[in-house]
Amino acid sequence: MARPTTEKICIACGKPFLPNGGRQKRCPDCKGGKPKAGQDTLTAAAKAAAELGISYGKYVAMSEEERNRAREEKTMAEQEKQTAEVTAEPEQAQQPDTLQEYIRHLNQQGTELTARLKHIRIALEEAAAYDGVRHSGSTKKTPAPAATSNGGMGKK
Repeated sequence: MARPTTEKICIACGKPFLPNGGRQKRCPDCKGGKPKAGQDTLTAAAKAAAELGISYGKYVAMSEEERNRAREEKTMAEQEKQTAEVTAEPEQAQQPDTLQEYIRHLNQQGTELTARLKHIRIALEEAAAYDGVRHSGSTKKTPAPAATSNGGMGKK
């Protein structure tokens, strides 16, 4: 006896349909729109997100209009970067000032890193001292031998 089928609602278009199998979720009209095995739509979306420099989740959440706007902004930024590189070449006369500023910046970072290292060393020394105190009293003790009925005088 054949199992009675009930009408289902298509998950793609919302129309009711009679399924051929028990697991069918799309109507015959929408069944063709499903990506076939071998077509990786996830990879295409991930590549597009990477090209825009945003995460996949953010890319998927964007509307098509927002995606187009993001593409335009990226191309504008690239164009501005290229024009900035072209205009930066004549500014070689100002390089000694920027070089001195860069050296000062590196020296400042060096002193900040030295201070951080000092604090890290102190913290490590304190942690080692605490660890030594915590473990100094915990020597492993061997349990006493179990009492025997004959007073520990060998076999019975």
